[in-house]
Amino acid sequence: MAAGTIGCAGRSAWFEPGGESDSSNPQLPVPSTVQVLPLPPISSNCKVEGLEDAILKNRVASAEIEWMMEQRRLELDLKQLKVDYGEEEAAEIVKEASACGLLTDASTASCKGPAGALAWPGVGTRWRRFVAWWSSLAEVERPTDARGALQGFADALGRVRTFRALALDKDGLELIAQKDEIFPSGRLRPGINASTLQDIINTHGVTKVAVMRLFISHIDKIGGIDPSISLHDDWQTTSIIASGYARGGKRVHLFEVSVPAVESLGLTLQEVAHRSGPYLGPRYADHDRWFLFPSPAVPEGTWFDATLQRTERYGLYSIPFLQQRLQQLFRFASKEEPCSIFHVVLSCHVLSRLVI
Repeated sequence: MAAGTIGCAGRSAWFEPGGESDSSNPQLPVPSTVQVLPLPPISSNCKVEGLEDAILKNRVASAEIEWMMEQRRLELDLKQLKVDYGEEEAAEIVKEASACGLLTDASTASCKGPAGALAWPGVGTRWRRFVAWWSSLAEVERPTDARGALQGFADALGRVRTFRALALDKDGLELIAQKDEIFPSGRLRPGINASTLQDIINTHGVTKVAVMRLFISHIDKIGGIDPSISLHDDWQTTSIIASGYARGGKRVHLFEVSVPAVESLGLTLQEVAHRSGPYLGPRYADHDRWFLFPSPAVPEGTWFDATLQRTERYGLYSIPFLQQRLQQLFRFASKEEPCSIFHVVLSCHVLSRLVI
């Protein structure tokens, strides 16, 4: 596993908000009282060429792009676009992509050219920024195919240092290390594989899957299997959530990882809620900016900002290449330890944001 810091090298005007470089919402360090677990050497069968260099340069490795292409074909299928984002937004995407020269023939059912990059959820949910990025390129600099467009836009967005906390016992931690991947909860069910998750996302669409993750009590509306996974740019957020599962010998483990921003959806929690109407009716669409989340770590609740993407990054499929992406691994000694830390550190951090 690769330890180290992630610098700001290679950041462009298009870089992703959040992560460690967001000066208006700075990350607080994990307190030194929290146990840091040693990272074993990267096994030869998990080592991906070019990934460590990409992390240092704040770019996206070719192997990471190939993994995305394995999850979903880079082909702009107009029918799938409507499933993913609804007819109105799909029509707007097609219109703007055509106007800037990304999509040369909107009358065809599908497109394998550079507009095919819009098929990837991390691009489709950032389509305005993608169109603006494309338009900013000189004609000779513009990629000629979908893979090149995805690589270029992914590099422009850069990477984020973010966190995922899980309540794990020894066997659970060893399984993650063995798989070199953190799976969504739906993937942990018997008989469920990567293809199953891909089918769920293609059938129900990107937006609907994100809505069901946010309002998880309605997960049956996509078959009861969750193909999504969340990351949080503030370690406190994900650790608080994981504290609710720390029982039966399980302890909260905090994974600090470097991931391409384009692997996550370009939507904030509030933006996902505002898109819930077609699937859940008007009940959830009017989501407040601030919401109170009670947890075993902080029973009185913690206030979170729904307008910041750093509060929750919605990912799909999984978090691959874990050994090389993992920067640090922490473990809380008990449920009482995060409680004492969160009461002091997190509450001060959130209050400072409210004052600002």
